[in-house]
Amino acid sequence: MRFAESDRETVAAMLRDAHADGRLTYQEFSERLDDLYQANTYADLAPIVADLRRSFPASSPTPVTASGRSPTRTRRPGLLPIFVVCAAIWFVVVVGHGIVLPFIFWILILFVVLRIVRHRRRSSYR
Repeated sequence: MRFAESDRETVAAMLRDAHADGRLTYQEFSERLDDLYQANTYADLAPIVADLRRSFPASSPTPVTASGRSPTRTRRPGLLPIFVVCAAIWFVVVVGHGIVLPFIFWILILFVVLRIVRHRRRSSYR
């Protein structure tokens, strides 16, 4: 699997640190740096730092979807669904009953109800 330029810079920093610490001679540092800038995949990067750091990944750490998010990450709903629900309630009340209450009133009611529900769920887990 191909790696990003940031991964290349991470490996280059590891090589510079190893050279500065005296773990690599200048000749080894130069050869590994040349290999690094010719590498294209994670499999090419692994041998360059194999004896310097054991935890360097042999493959991509976490798969990422086209949207740039990790597939295992859970996403909380945004404000749009809340706004749509509030607008629908406001519209039904205004059209159906002729009672004009400020729109912000319905948003506040919904947030209070959601907070109460969230609080009860959290307290039931304890």
